[in-house]
Amino acid sequence: EGVTAPKLMAFLIEENGFIKVAGFPENSISEKAGMKKGDILLSIDDMAITNMEDIRIYLFYKRSGEKIKVKVLRKRFLFGDKEIDIDITL
Repeated sequence: EGVTAPKLMAFLIEENGFIKVAGFPENSISEKAGMKKGDILLSIDDMAITNMEDIRIYLFYKRSGEKIKVKVLRKRFLFGDKEIDIDITL
């Protein structure tokens, strides 16, 4: 469910003005790198993410094997929200 970001190997949905991870296909590079279902994408390589088009444009010229840094906001039940940097090799 959601829009697939093929280079990130994650299913993404727009929700309340944010891009949220809805799940992962099998053998997802993003999931292996530490991204989790429910994470909210904030930026890729310090470029703010506000909609799906931002992700498509930024990743359009990226090639397999390149590294990117994705900043996500992870909701945590007991300790509040936390921003996390995740290094992903495409």
